[in-house]
Amino acid sequence: MNTANMTADVIIIGGAVMGSSAAFWLTKMSPGLDVLVVERDPSFARAGTALSLASIRQQFTTAVNVEISRFGIEFIRNFADRLGQPAGVGALGLRENGYLFLTGDPAAARTMAEAATMQQQHGAATEILTPDVIRDRWPWIDTADLAAGSFGPRDEGWFDNMGLMSGFRMAAMAQAPVLSPIPR
Repeated sequence: MNTANMTADVIIIGGAVMGSSAAFWLTKMSPGLDVLVVERDPSFARAGTALSLASIRQQFTTAVNVEISRFGIEFIRNFADRLGQPAGVGALGLRENGYLFLTGDPAAARTMAEAATMQQQHGAATEILTPDVIRDRWPWIDTADLAAGSFGPRDEGWFDNMGLMSGFRMAAMAQAPVLSPIPR
């Protein structure tokens, strides 16, 4: 399809998860908005989405990032319902294995503890762990030089990133049928 002469209210360059998400939210919040998504690789094989770890965590040092991630985890858990329409993706296979950050620096351990307090105030379940607790829980980790660890036992893990992208893409196209020059 030749996109050279196509016009739209909004043109999004890149149709992987970020472009598809932007198209979804724009068409949801402004019904009738003409959104065009242009993607150079319709297979998405080399898109950042396909190459990413596809993970979510709550362990950030700014409250706004924790809040964004809190929204994100709820959205991922209830993906099909949050899309508001059938999009061919039921669940995203969330695996809450958690994230473990380690430090050997006592000053960094104090910063980690301060960040964990803020994260907890915003709903995260972050735990600060001593080297002994880390060794007991993960015996293969050499804890000799560790000062502390930060672990998120829930709301952190991995999910189906391509399912996320596909669901956003299909839902956006359902909201604005002439959305994308990408073959369906």
